[in-house]
Amino acid sequence: MNTIPTLKTLEDYLTLKNPITFYPEEEGGYTVQLKKLMTDN
Repeated sequence: MNTIPTLKTLEDYLTLKNPITFYPEEEGGYTVQLKKLMTDN
């Protein structure tokens, strides 16, 4: 059975292979798009 690991720390999230795109907003700040969330399992 394939289980999803529990992510608790910043380091846990940074080890994931996530294509992330940042889009600047005209009003300031950014919008972030996560294309696909994956783990090594």
